[in-house]
Amino acid sequence: HEFMWPLFGQQLADVIEGLEAAWAFSGGIPRYLVLDNFPAAVVGPDPLNPRLTRGFLEYAQHRGFIADPARPGHPKDKPKVERQVPYARERFFKGGQFHDLQDLRQQARQWCLEVAGRRVHGTTRRLPLVVFQEEEKDKLLPYDNEPYDVPDWHDVIVHQDHHICYHYALYSAPYSTCPPGTKLEVRGDSKLVKIYKGGELVKVHPRYSRGGRSTDPEDYPKELSAYTLRSPNYLRQQCRKLGESVGDFADKLLSGPTPW
Repeated sequence: HEFMWPLFGQQLADVIEGLEAAWAFSGGIPRYLVLDNFPAAVVGPDPLNPRLTRGFLEYAQHRGFIADPARPGHPKDKPKVERQVPYARERFFKGGQFHDLQDLRQQARQWCLEVAGRRVHGTTRRLPLVVFQEEEKDKLLPYDNEPYDVPDWHDVIVHQDHHICYHYALYSAPYSTCPPGTKLEVRGDSKLVKIYKGGELVKVHPRYSRGGRSTDPEDYPKELSAYTLRSPNYLRQQCRKLGESVGDFADKLLSGPTPW
């Protein structure tokens, strides 16, 4: 039995959308999934030690299946899929008329159920849909039909203001473990932004849109040290060079209270 999901791109969100549609179509999730070596799921094609991207590995762990990338240049590692490509091309796409992507996907789903699933298979001489329903469907992992919130991972650096920048919004990082200059990983979804250091979770913020800012005062240094005042003191010195009145104005402006 087969499922077909046409798409225009292979970004992580595109692929996961197609897999989620496949699980809903089948009523369950397979325990073992053979992947092609596309960049959204596999970090560089390696025939011996393939590595999944953090986003796809997290998705596989969430859904409970084993992801096994096929070796690059070895179509026989996934022959059942490769063999169906010319069949779908000749029997579904050739001569078809499609208004848009949504219409194409709807027709593909109907074709899988009514044509491909009910043909007499050339090897088994049985109907794939019948075999799936009678023998294979019960072996799938359960699917809860809850939409998966696709995460987005980035490497970031803590700036001098004790914040990291993620999708044009600012989020504070704890000074005690992540002083300015520290390299961190950030994971964002539709609701939360999680900051990691060396794989360890160090901070969680609500997700903000472009231009937003989430600051926890506890993330700032605990005492007003020379470090925390070095920028205001430098500005005072520069303003003093411009004249006594400018210097007095800068002293009043930068005397406090400071944000931290």
